[in-house]
Amino acid sequence: MSIETKSMHMTPVGGNVFADLGFEPEEAEALKAESQRIISEKLAIKNSLMIELAGWIEAKKLKQAEAAEI
Repeated sequence: MSIETKSMHMTPVGGNVFADLGFEPEEAEALKAESQRIISEKLAIKNSLMIELAGWIEAKKLKQAEAAEI
């Protein structure tokens, strides 16, 4: 017996994976919106952390490799 390795379906960019999974349209839109909100929140946190880290490295006059060792 062989294992199928090809993707059967891919949600296009901007599509709604929740709709593809069979959720009702209203629920699919709500789930997509909530997912996008969470992702945006996490990206903002990541951006803030990277700015702080870059500032710290610059203030300490460290090279990236030196900061990585700390």
